[in-house]
Amino acid sequence: MIKRIAVSRSILFIVVFIFISFSSSYGENMKHAYDDLNRLIWAEYSDWTVTEYQYDEVGNREVKATYKLSVNFSCSPTTGMAPLFVTCTDLSNGNPFSWLWNFGDSSTSSSQNPPIHNYKNTGAYSVSLSATYPTGPHTATKDNYINVQPCPNQPVKNGTSYYSTLQAAQNAAVSGNTLQSQAIDLVESLTVNKTLTLDGGYNCEFTSNPMKTTLKGNLTIDSGIFQVTIGNFILD
Repeated sequence: MIKRIAVSRSILFIVVFIFISFSSSYGENMKHAYDDLNRLIWAEYSDWTVTEYQYDEVGNREVKATYKLSVNFSCSPTTGMAPLFVTCTDLSNGNPFSWLWNFGDSSTSSSQNPPIHNYKNTGAYSVSLSATYPTGPHTATKDNYINVQPCPNQPVKNGTSYYSTLQAAQNAAVSGNTLQSQAIDLVESLTVNKTLTLDGGYNCEFTSNPMKTTLKGNLTIDSGIFQVTIGNFILD
């Protein structure tokens, strides 16, 4: 009888000791995530080392993977003339389930791989990516990552001639011309008195136009038989 009691207490002591050892050694330096059945599926250490767990058909826990989290990304190009069209790609591991990009120019995106971002103004921009995992977000920042230089061309083009405003280009145009505009904000009002095409969204060199030009002002078409075709413009 005495031996049975002694064995029972010994087992109880060992179980309690293991539980306390785990909590005191790792509790403050680890983050945990659990599934709907309250089973541990993710253990993350302070150095971003992660152990993922899975369970077999009878509920036994197995180590699925162990690795170190890495929040990372790349953008291209990182240098060029305004407006600069940049594509950023998430390179993070560990299967994050949400993303938040900050492009350094007051613009953000929640897409894993955002659409082309347009840097309209010159300057050096820091880019950051926050990737969220079962235990919370982790952030990577690249300081002064995007460097945008001044464009030597004026923002509006008609044929081989360049203009500082749409109105100046319209005044010099003949009926049937196409006025091309860089993907920037044009703060002006435009009056059209001839048949024209307005084609916006171009880069500095006017070689591609995947973006849009914003006209911050009124667009007026004079009375008469004119056809104005507008593409890649936002009328604000």
